[in-house]
Formats: sequence, structure tokens, C-alpha cells
Amino acid sequence: MNNLAAIGMNMALTQEARRRDDRKARKERTRKIAELDEKTAKAVRSEHDALAARIASARARAGAAGTGTTGGAIDALVRGLEQETETDIAGLMQERRNRVEGLLQSSASGRKRNLLDFASVLSGFPAKRGRGYRSLLD
Repeated sequence: MNNLAAIGMNMALTQEARRRDDRKARKERTRKIAELDEKTAKAVRSEHDALAARIASARARAGAAGTGTTGGAIDALVRGLEQETETDIAGLMQERRNRVEGLLQSSASGRKRNLLDFASVLSGFPAKRGRGYRSLLD
């Protein structure tokens, strides 16, 4: 009976440590995603600012050359610059999605490892010691 009580206590300690690790991982993942969102928003603003500067420069060159600052060729040039910027922004957004997906997958694999640790406690094997678990069987 003593062995059964020790396994039950070890299970409870393992569950608590797993919950604590899950909370910590969730908080860290949320922080990293917020950081990615901030960096992405800053990069998007930078792209829009660069677009505005390129459009102003193109219009100034066209005006200086006497071809006019609106209509025809300059409008086509502006549309091309806008499409290029939209493509760059889409790339930034895709990169953000990929990184968030990587964080979520990493978190999912961590949860799987935790379940394996928990299963080892149920089977009577001591849990890992490096992540804050302890075994009462020792």
C-alpha cells in the first residue's frame, strides 16, 4: 500500500509540475507572438513609409522631366510600386504566420513530452528530475 501511496503522490506532483510548465510555456508563447506582431506591424509601417517616399520621388522625377506627375506612365509606375509593396507585406505576413505555427508546434510537442512523463509515473517509472519533478520513491 505504501508503494501505491507513493505513486499517487508522485502523480500529483507530476501533474502540478506539468500544469506549472504549461502555464509558463503558454505565457512565453504569448509573449513571443506579441513580439512577432509588434515587429511585423513595424515592418509593415516601414514598407508603407518607403512606398510613400518612392512614389514622391517618382512623381518629382517625372515632374522635373516635364512628363507630368499624374496620368499615364506615372500612374502605371505608382501601381507597380504599390503591387511590389503589397507583395513584400504579404511575405512579411506569411513569415509571421510560419513563425507562429512553429511556436504552436513546439508547444504541442512539449505537451506530448509532458504526457509521456505523466505516463511514466503511472507505470511506476520515476519522472524526470531536470524539469522540476521529483520522485518520492527514492
